[in-house]
This record gives sequence, structure tokens and C-alpha cells, in this order.
Amino acid sequence: MPDLTARPLSAQALADLIDRKPHLLRPLAAQFLPPPAAADPAERLGIELSSLRTIEDCREVLATVLETVARGAIPPVEGARIAWRARLWLHAAPRLARSARRVDSARAGVRLRTASPI
Repeated sequence: MPDLTARPLSAQALADLIDRKPHLLRPLAAQFLPPPAAADPAERLGIELSSLRTIEDCREVLATVLETVARGAIPPVEGARIAWRARLWLHAAPRLARSARRVDSARAGVRLRTASPI
């Protein structure tokens, strides 16, 4: 693959190369484009939303997010995205707990039935 920064191709030569070998378009573009930013702003802040269990956990996360937005480390849009995901996780947590209890009780019922002498 040609190194376009060391030896640039003419526009026509580059177009011909991409026409002949379109699979090289992404690697060639990567030579000039900046690396992609991390997709998850919570991950960059060290926040694991799956560990949220209580309202207090959510408050701590939101306080961290607000502090980070206030410092200018992340834009307000990313802060709002993290807050939205925390809210969704908190709303889903009781349903997940109920499902886990149902599965546990079903497993316990299966164990009790298999332990009977009949």
C-alpha cells in the first residue's frame, strides 16, 4: 500500500488506484483522518453503568458527569447521553431483579421436585 504522506499520488493516479482496488480506500483514508474517538463517553470517565443498583449510585454518577461537564472535559451532549443511559438502567433494574427472582425460584422448584422420592 502506498504511503501517501511520503510520496503523494496525483488525483488521477489515486482515483485509478481506488477504482482498481476499492478495498484500499479505508486504509488510505486512515493515513489522513484522525483516529476515531471513543464511542462511549461513560467508559472514558471510568463509569460503568451496569454497576448501578440504587438511587445513590445514580446520584454519584450524575454528580461525576455534571462535574466533568462543568470542567469542560466532555460536552454537555455527552453528559446528557450518560444521564439518559443511567436513567434507563435504573428503570430497567427492578424488572431485571424480578426476572432473576423468577429464575431463581423456578430453579429452586425444579430442585425440590427432583429431590422428591416419587
